[in-house]
Amino acid sequence: MNIALRTKTKWIPTLSLVYLAIPVLLFLSFWIKPLVSVPLIALILYSLFRTYQNTNPFQLEKPSAKGKVVWILAILFVWVLLSGIGGFVWQNRWDHMFRNALFQDLVKYDWPVIDTSLGSTRLLCYNFGFWLPSALIGKALGMQAGYVFQLIWAFFGVALAFALLCERLGKVSMTALILFLVFSGLDIVLFFLGKIHSHELNTALGELLQGTHLELKLYQFSSASNTTLLFWVYNQIIPFWVAFLLLLRETSNRSRLFVFMLMLLYSPFPAVGTLPLLVYQFFQKSNFEGLTRADRMRSFLRNTVTIPNLTGFVVCLLISLFYMSNIATGSVGLIPLNTGSLMEFGLYFSTEFLVFLVFILLDRKSDPVYWILLGSMIVFSFITLGNNYDFGWRTCIPAAFYTMLLIAKILTEPAPKRKLLRIALIAVLVIGSVTPAMEVLRTVENTTAVCTGVSTEPLMSDSLDSVFDQANNKCYDNFIGVSDSVFAEYFLAK
Repeated sequence: MNIALRTKTKWIPTLSLVYLAIPVLLFLSFWIKPLVSVPLIALILYSLFRTYQNTNPFQLEKPSAKGKVVWILAILFVWVLLSGIGGFVWQNRWDHMFRNALFQDLVKYDWPVIDTSLGSTRLLCYNFGFWLPSALIGKALGMQAGYVFQLIWAFFGVALAFALLCERLGKVSMTALILFLVFSGLDIVLFFLGKIHSHELNTALGELLQGTHLELKLYQFSSASNTTLLFWVYNQIIPFWVAFLLLLRETSNRSRLFVFMLMLLYSPFPAVGTLPLLVYQFFQKSNFEGLTRADRMRSFLRNTVTIPNLTGFVVCLLISLFYMSNIATGSVGLIPLNTGSLMEFGLYFSTEFLVFLVFILLDRKSDPVYWILLGSMIVFSFITLGNNYDFGWRTCIPAAFYTMLLIAKILTEPAPKRKLLRIALIAVLVIGSVTPAMEVLRTVENTTAVCTGVSTEPLMSDSLDSVFDQANNKCYDNFIGVSDSVFAEYFLAK
């Protein structure tokens, strides 16, 4: 039995838009004053309808066997389950600790989340959009139900992202699934270089057998694998995948900024990395052929200054003001340009991007989107925000993900004359797959240890009760907003 997804239906892109829009609507409903939120909610609903009207039907060149689709969904579910979302397997101690505490705050506190326990007003200010639907379930049915829904919500988002990825490739492909799961740079090379430099090569095998974390060996520069991103920063990466793929499939400018806005509440740094692409798309998708200069301007404005785009612009400004309330946003800096940093960037660029650039140049020399994202990644890699390097780590996500899309095209399109090219590419991907393998291995080993009683620690990373716990929250500034900001003064619901 075949699933004929070639038919002219819009349900997958429509579900993707709704998936992204629901948390935005919840944010506006509970965090923003009704005088502002009510008209904006009405405009978003109207813009969703107009975007649905303008969007292209979801199409695949080939129908897919039902059994294949079921197997793919099952594998994706196991992948999401192993990420630790919901706490059903062992969670990576660091990032999940903060995310669990934030989720519990969203469930326990009234919305908007404001803490006054220390005698001062402190706002929860973070990209928490992903958790809002499950936190609502948690408020209604209890914390555990909220965690279960987190897992369901995450799987739904990953399934939508993979469907959109398959549409871009023209078919549902097991090759695309494998690449989605294992795509990574050559972090294992940096791992061994570090061991050789520190004369600790004898410890390498033991660390690998324990599922050591291979990324961040250079620390200032890092591009994480898809699996690493899902296992550590799922709240950002799942909505980003969906929103980014929706942007790529947009053929009209009429809703482009509106779709981009749907990314911002979840993934502010990847959204910044996507911004140069958005600007390019606005001009690249404008058809000026045969028009005078005056007519070109009128045509551009007519197809750009639309209600969905104006709505997207206003909500982008509002969400940006919300983020500007955060304590950490005031400290913007640059990584010093010296011999050490340039050498580290050279190693980073070589193992994460240059190794794939060779194959892309041989196959797709003229893709301007790739060059725009790659150039943006290089610039943003040297910018810091706050006390760490998260800005560079996350703004490189669009370039890395688009690189994966191009590699997927190379592997899934017939090219009988390029067998050696494919063999070499597959060899690089196999070496890179050690990075996600380490993430899975570490999770499986620690989950087994807990379930068999070898380890007494819980599956959940629960050592932080609240992000407002300043004494124990080592990243306190990342989550807290001030009460005298423009957002708090004029837009925050009281």
